[in-house]
Amino acid sequence: MTYPRIALTRTCALHECIALCEFSIAVNRDEILTFLEFGREEIEKGNNLTPKRIVEGLLPEYPVSVGQRLLRRLEDLHYVERKYPKGDDSLLPDENELFNLTSRANETLESGKVYIPERQAVRISYVEDILHPTRIVGLRINTETLWDTVTRRREQRKGGEAAERDAEKLPDCLKDVMGKNVQILEGDHEYLGSTIIESIEENVILADQSDSSVRFNLTLEHDKPCVVELVTATSRHSLETSPVANLIGNYQSVLEELLKHRNLGWDEQQAAARVSFKDVNDQSRRSFIIDVSVDKPSLQSIGEFDTTKLERVPICPKTLADAKKWAEFLTMEEVTSFVGQQEFEDIATETTQRFPEFKGRLEPLPIETALGVVLQKQKHGDIDPRFWFLQAPRDLQGDEEG
Repeated sequence: MTYPRIALTRTCALHECIALCEFSIAVNRDEILTFLEFGREEIEKGNNLTPKRIVEGLLPEYPVSVGQRLLRRLEDLHYVERKYPKGDDSLLPDENELFNLTSRANETLESGKVYIPERQAVRISYVEDILHPTRIVGLRINTETLWDTVTRRREQRKGGEAAERDAEKLPDCLKDVMGKNVQILEGDHEYLGSTIIESIEENVILADQSDSSVRFNLTLEHDKPCVVELVTATSRHSLETSPVANLIGNYQSVLEELLKHRNLGWDEQQAAARVSFKDVNDQSRRSFIIDVSVDKPSLQSIGEFDTTKLERVPICPKTLADAKKWAEFLTMEEVTSFVGQQEFEDIATETTQRFPEFKGRLEPLPIETALGVVLQKQKHGDIDPRFWFLQAPRDLQGDEEG
């Protein structure tokens, strides 16, 4: 069975804002991984993780104060937490104070990625589209000073250009990413890839990016995971698709929803769209394949897309009446030379077998009916050689019997 490939696209605006952001970027820090691995081993052995134990196990030549400062630093990085907080965590821990590894530490040990927090004024480019689960596209450090920003905005207003607006509230779509691991697709090199957005200040400057846009490509194929691509002016990126897959359901549900836009149903048993004989051309009747154009399809769960075409969609008759007309058409298509009674019956029987869903209800086309079809055309002035291809062998057989 063959299934059509579903390819959907849409374009959306690319927005930008300037905000004070706390984020953690992935870096290569083997020494931190070493400390975390040691801490996990100690906890698994049932030992206490303390500054003193860190020094005894890893740094025996150093004083306990090194272990205290190390655990305090790991605490700032959100990799360890005090088992019994005392209220003021800015102080160095006691040499026997107990620590636990955090969930971030365990994630780091699994992935091998160490995240280091930073706090910077950044330019965040983002989209308000459900196809991009984290919404953020790019992250760039805002290198302008306050005076540079004020001067530029004043010059923009003088020249009648669109300028960044005054401070506004953080867009709701960016509030949802805080605390999450985000794949930065574009921007400053050191921030590309996996970044944890810790927090974004509530007040931001929204920049006017009305001329900027991105395109989403959503592709679904039978028995394959869906693929979502984000295409910018300079590059294309594959996005994490499990959130989208959960929203749109499986391939068949999307296909059925698209076909409904053209009043077509999908027969899962036949793996084909059900069509009326009169609604398809001769080429499609022969191939059992059509292309289906869908004007601005809308999927209930994820919105509207650009006009698309489903190519090479398998088809089958909608009703028994359609199947009879279809079988008649295909049978007559096989009459291209002189055909005897038995040969015609074999052709008609083989043709009915192309419609297994109507087995037992679809009778082979009788030769008399076929002759009637071409005679009807003769009456309208159309000369159809198939009449003689069918009639001549019958006349010859009658002469021989006579």
